[in-house]
Amino acid sequence: NYSLNGGQTFSQAAYPGHQFNYYPSPPITEFGDGRFFVAIADTSGGNCKLFANTAASIAPGTDSPLSTSCNDLSNLQSTPALRSTRLGLFLSYRNTAGTQTGLLYSSDGGATLTKVDLSSVWTDSGFITDIEESP
Repeated sequence: NYSLNGGQTFSQAAYPGHQFNYYPSPPITEFGDGRFFVAIADTSGGNCKLFANTAASIAPGTDSPLSTSCNDLSNLQSTPALRSTRLGLFLSYRNTAGTQTGLLYSSDGGATLTKVDLSSVWTDSGFITDIEESP
C-alpha cells in the first residue's frame, strides 16, 4: 500500500515488477525532491536496490533499479528505513537476526549510493529503524 497524502488515505499497490527475493520484507517507499523512491533488499544476491521515478503512477518494474552491494552483512534481510532530506537520501539495511546494520547515502537523488562508515558511532548490535532530519 502507498499514500500520497501523509497517510490520510492508502491505495493498493503491487510489489515492483522485477523478480527479487525480498521475502519476508516488502519494499519501503519515500518521496523527496519531486521523486518517488522505492528501496528493496535482494536477499538472494546480497544487494540493496533503489528505484527512483518522477511519478507515483510509474511502475517500479519498468525501470532498472540502482543496485549496490549490501553483502557486508551476513544474511541481508531488509531495508527498514529510507529518508529523503535536504542533505540527501539515506537508506538503512539490516541482517536477518537484527544484529547488524548498514547505511547508504546519496547526494545525487539516488543516482549513486555510498556506504557510510558507522564504526566510529555504532558499536552495539541492532539496526537502524528510522532516519530523521533535525531542523
